[in-house]
Amino acid sequence: MSRAEYMREYRARRKQRGEPVPRGSKSASGRGVTKWRNGRFIAWDGEGVDTGRKIDAATNEHRMTLFANSDGVSVYDAAGLHTATLLDMFLSSAASNPTAIHVIYSGGYDFIHALHDLSFTELQTLAKTGEVSYRHYTIKYIPRKSFYVRNDRTRNAVTIWDVIGFFQSSFVVTIEKWLGADYADLPMIEAGKLQRSHFAGQSLDYIREYNDAELRALVLICER
Repeated sequence: MSRAEYMREYRARRKQRGEPVPRGSKSASGRGVTKWRNGRFIAWDGEGVDTGRKIDAATNEHRMTLFANSDGVSVYDAAGLHTATLLDMFLSSAASNPTAIHVIYSGGYDFIHALHDLSFTELQTLAKTGEVSYRHYTIKYIPRKSFYVRNDRTRNAVTIWDVIGFFQSSFVVTIEKWLGADYADLPMIEAGKLQRSHFAGQSLDYIREYNDAELRALVLICER
């Protein structure tokens, strides 16, 4: 994976949406300068808990309680995070880091739970068209590709790129391939993944430590 690959994906998505495709400014050499050349990666990841309540005979209810990024920005609510809170956090981080490339690894679970305040009709619209208006936000979601949100009042926007499509493997396998089987945080990440469905019984400190380890690893992988 390279930043050139991200740029091709980025341009293709903007062109598909009918949005202007930025060419970047010119450097002294005459080459275009964009965030894809000079930007840095900010990784995102969310953690949820099993509430123990049954949705149906085979499925328990989950709620998203922690969402964080590799810059140390996070939000936590044991009762479950609200959609507007998360959208505002994404947008605030983008405004504070205009040259950053925002990434997530296999973000389907994270985004589905982040949007739990949307109505059934709004979720249907998003699933069918890839776009929906929610309050004063425009949301565009392409599973396993990208999550886009814009504040329609301020026009501030951010895209979080789901990089699993570049690796096509579990996060643990990707770490082993790109950072090595002896990567220091790998045991913590492996143990955490085995316990994710039972995080309700873990301390918040443990969950944050696991989340931070995943974020560090994703940034290192994307920088390779």
